[in-house]
Amino acid sequence: MLKVKSLKHKSIKIQEHKNLIIWVFGFCIALLLYCSITLLLFPNRTLAADFNANDLISDGSFVAINDMSAGDIQNFLNNRGGMLKDYSENGRSAAQIIYDASHGHEHASGECNGGTVCNGVDINSSTGTVNPKVLLVTLQKEQSLITRTDYSQYALDWAMGYGCPDNGDHQQLFQGFTKQVENAAWQLRYNYELAKQGRNSGKNVGTILWIDNTYPNPYGGPPGQEVHIDNGATASLYTYTPHVYNGNYNFWRLYNEWFEQKAYDSEWVSQNVYPSLYPGEAYQFEVTYRNTGTETWQKGTVFLGTDRSHDRIPWMLREGDGPSGWYSGNRVWMIEDSVAPGSTGTFRFWLRIPTWTAAGTYREYFTPVADGHGWMRDQGVYWDINVKSEGTKYASQWVSQNVYPSLAPGQSYNFSVTLKNTGTATWRKGTVNLGTSGPLDHIPAFIRADITDPYGHASNWLSANRIYMQQDSVAPGENATFSFWMSVPNSMPEGTYREYFRLVADGISWLEDYGIYWDINVQHPHAQWVGQSNYPVLRAGEKTIVWVEYKNTGQVAWTKGAINLGTDQPRDRESSFYYSDWLSKNRISLDQSTVNPGETGRFTFFINAPQNISKGTYREYFRPVCEGITWMEDYGVFFDVTVY
Repeated sequence: MLKVKSLKHKSIKIQEHKNLIIWVFGFCIALLLYCSITLLLFPNRTLAADFNANDLISDGSFVAINDMSAGDIQNFLNNRGGMLKDYSENGRSAAQIIYDASHGHEHASGECNGGTVCNGVDINSSTGTVNPKVLLVTLQKEQSLITRTDYSQYALDWAMGYGCPDNGDHQQLFQGFTKQVENAAWQLRYNYELAKQGRNSGKNVGTILWIDNTYPNPYGGPPGQEVHIDNGATASLYTYTPHVYNGNYNFWRLYNEWFEQKAYDSEWVSQNVYPSLYPGEAYQFEVTYRNTGTETWQKGTVFLGTDRSHDRIPWMLREGDGPSGWYSGNRVWMIEDSVAPGSTGTFRFWLRIPTWTAAGTYREYFTPVADGHGWMRDQGVYWDINVKSEGTKYASQWVSQNVYPSLAPGQSYNFSVTLKNTGTATWRKGTVNLGTSGPLDHIPAFIRADITDPYGHASNWLSANRIYMQQDSVAPGENATFSFWMSVPNSMPEGTYREYFRLVADGISWLEDYGIYWDINVQHPHAQWVGQSNYPVLRAGEKTIVWVEYKNTGQVAWTKGAINLGTDQPRDRESSFYYSDWLSKNRISLDQSTVNPGETGRFTFFINAPQNISKGTYREYFRPVCEGITWMEDYGVFFDVTVY
C-alpha cells in the first residue's frame, strides 16, 4: 500500500540527531556501492534528465482512446515481436482485446462489480477507458509481454498486475489475460475520474505524497521521495502502482520511447462551453491546443479537422454572424499565423443549426491536422450541441372558458376559451391554433358546420381538428381567445360527451396539456301530458277546435317547427280528420315559439269530419315528436271523435 507522510512527521527530535548522522553516513556508503554495482550490471539504465515524477503523462494523452485502432495495435505488436502478436483468447486477438478494453466495449468494473456506475462514476462504451498506448505500456511494465518471446502462462494470467498487491496475495477473480486487461483499463479510468473530482483517497490533483520506491532499483533512484500530483492521469498511475522507481518511471520511459514526440503533435488546452441552440441559430466555437511537436505550426498547413471519421462534412451549416472561420467543408483556419513548439494555437469557427433539425443532443468531434504531414493525436475533443425544440419558445397558461352546455340534437353552442401566452415567441393566427385532443387531432363527434351566431361570427374552424385564434397576433404576456361553434348531430344519443382541446403551434410543437374540455350534455326532448280538451262531437262536414298540453320535462327548450304533435298508432299515419291548419296530414304545430324546460306547451288544431264519413266514434292517437331526432314519451293520448 502507498504510504503518505506529512512534512511534520519528518521532524526529528534533537536527542535522535546522533543516531541519524550515523545512519545517514552508512546509507550514503551503501548507496554509492549500489549505484556502482547498478552501473556495472545495467550500463544502459540511466535516469532521464527530463523525467518529471509529478507529471507522468498528460490527461489528454491518458484518455485518448482513439489514438490507435485495433489494426494499429496489431501492427505495433508485430513490430515488437513478442508473444502477444499471435495470442488470442475466446476468438479475439490480443490486439482486439486491448482495443475493446480501451473503448469499454467489454464491460468490466474491477473491484466495484455490479454495473457501469460505481461511486457515481459511469464508465461505459460511450466514455471508453484509457489510451490503448497506456495499456500496451502497462503490459510491458508489469510482465514484459510486448517484447517477451517465451510463452508464460503466469505472465498472461497476471498480465497487467491487476489484483496483485505488493504482499503477493493474488486475487483469483481477476486471473486471465482478458480479465486483466479489461479490469485494469477500467481501474485506470476510474482512478482518473475520482482524482479529477478530488475523491481518490488522498491521491488527487494537487496532493503532495511521500512515495516509497522499490529499492534498490536499477536506475539508482532514492528509496523514497515527495511527489506533487499535477494531473488526473498521474494520480491514477500512482494509485495503480505506488512507486516512482521502478514502477512509474518505467511507465514514463516506455511511453516516451515507444510513442516519441512527433514533428506535428498537440495537446488540448481549453474550449468554450457546449451550446444550447434553436434551429436556425448560430454559435461560435473555440478551442485551443498547445503545440507539443517539434515543428512550428503555420497557418494554411495546420488546421482543425472534422473527426470521427476524418474529414467528414458536418451536418450543421458552416456560417454564422461573422466570418465563418472555415477553410473548407472539413477544415477550420488557425487564428495565429504561426505557433512555435510550446505555444498555443486557437481555432475559432461558426456553425448554424439547420432549421429542419430535430431536438436532441448532437456530438461534433474535431482533431488538429497538419495537411501533407498527418493527423495529430485524437484527444476526443468534441462539443455536445443541445438543439432545443422550437416548442420551448411556446408556453401557455389557462385563464378561463365558458360553461358546459346542455343541448338537444340539432342545437348549436358557441364555445370559448382564453389562454395566456407565457412563452417567448409571439403567437400568430394560423400558426398557434386550438387543436382537438384526447387523442390528439381526433375528429370530434359534433358538427363543425359554418354556423354563425346572431352577430355574424363564423364557426372559426380552420379544419376538422383546428380552431383559429381570434386575434391576429398575441405577444408574450397577452391573452388569446378561441371561440368556435359546434352542433349536436340529430342522431346523437342522450348522454354526456367530453371534448378535449389543447394549444398547438402547428409545425413546431404541442403546448402544455391543461386538460381543457367541455362536458356537453346531450338531452333529447322530454314531455309529460298535462291535459286536453273534451272529445269532439260533430256532424259530417263540420269542424271543431281541440287542444292538448304537454309540460317540457327535459333540459332543452322546445322550438316551434322542431317540436310537433304527430299522429300515432300507427306512427305517422295520415289522419282522416286532417284540416288545412295542420302542418301536414300527420303533423300539428306548437302554439308557442319557444317552450323552456318546466313550461307547458299547447297544440291547438281543428278536427274536421269529412262529408262522406259514416256515423260512429273514431279514436285518433297523438304523440309529441322532435323532428328528425326522436319521438317523445307515449302517454296514449287520444281523442274519441263522435260523428252523428
